[in-house]
Amino acid sequence: MTSYSTMNSVESTSYDYETLIEKLKIELSKFGLTSNQSKVFLFLEKYGPSAATQVSKSLKIPRTETYHLLTNLQNRGIVLASFQHPLKFTALPLDKAIGVLIGAEKERVKQLEYQEKSLVDLWSIIPGHAIKQDYVKDGKFQMLQGINQMNGKIGQHGRQC
Repeated sequence: MTSYSTMNSVESTSYDYETLIEKLKIELSKFGLTSNQSKVFLFLEKYGPSAATQVSKSLKIPRTETYHLLTNLQNRGIVLASFQHPLKFTALPLDKAIGVLIGAEKERVKQLEYQEKSLVDLWSIIPGHAIKQDYVKDGKFQMLQGINQMNGKIGQHGRQC
């Protein structure tokens, strides 16, 4: 017969595990992963190389969706596939995967910065109104929401000074 304290301990451990997984999924969403992408990645990272059908059954995600998730994670460079039948998928270690995701985001920002000049040049070719708008004297203000927008505005103001 199982004692109440043992059952309570198992339930507590299960709850703690689920809570930690949810926290990890939230944190991984900041790196651009969806909830299901995070679930698949964390499953592979925790349990090692697995076939898509095994991932699908364990996580209760439809098999076709699982294949799409695995393909997307491979395209992001954080999941690898072996050359065997059936294919086995392996996740990079979490720290290395985060490094890959950060590197991809840095590259995306570089591309945006590179495009900035060409967009501004293109915009300057288009004829505009003869009246120059003075936002400060008109008493206009801008509302910002979120830390990224506020930091961006602060950085933009610093470049103008």
